[in-house]
Amino acid sequence: MNLYELTGGELHRMLIEKKVSAVEIVEDTFARIARVENGIGAFITTTPEEAVKAAEAVDEKIAAGEEIHPLAGIPIGIKDNICTKDIKTSCASKILGDFAPFYDATVIEKLEKYHLTETEVEPQNPATTRKYGKQNLITDTGIEIRIPMEQYQNKDKVDFITNPDGTISVLIKNVGSIISK
Repeated sequence: MNLYELTGGELHRMLIEKKVSAVEIVEDTFARIARVENGIGAFITTTPEEAVKAAEAVDEKIAAGEEIHPLAGIPIGIKDNICTKDIKTSCASKILGDFAPFYDATVIEKLEKYHLTETEVEPQNPATTRKYGKQNLITDTGIEIRIPMEQYQNKDKVDFITNPDGTISVLIKNVGSIISK
C-alpha cells in the first residue's frame, strides 16, 4: 500500500486504529520523495530525522492511549519562504543560500501550539497573548466559531470528533444559552 496516496483523514483513522504507525507514514513519504524528487524539484530542504522524531512522539502517545490531533503524525511540506527555526530557509534564493532563521514563523508556531509537535508556544508579548486568547475556527462550508482558549482546550466544553469519512465534527458541550449577533 502506498501511504502517501491516502488523505490525511484516512491516515489519521489508520493511526488511531493502529493499522499503521506514524513512523511508517513518514518513512513511506520520504521514500516517495527519494524516488521522484530529482524529476520534480519540489523540495529545497527535507528534514527526515526531525520528522521521524516527531512521528515517534505521536506513536508513543497512541501507545499510551492518548488522543492525538487529527493532523498529528501526518507529514506536511513547508514552503521554503516560511521561516523554520534552525532549518535552512532560502526562499530559493542564492542570496539567502544557507540561511537558517533563529525563529519560527507564526504558522509554524501555531502548528506546534496545536499539538502537532511536542513544543508548546509561549506568547512573548501582550498582543500575541490577546491573539491566542480566542480560537477562531472557519469551516470549508463558511461556518465561523470563536471559542475562548480556556474552553477550546477543555474537553468538557469543546470536543473534536473525527468521523469515519475523515471529516471533523465540533461538539460544543453544556451550553446554557446562545445569542445571535
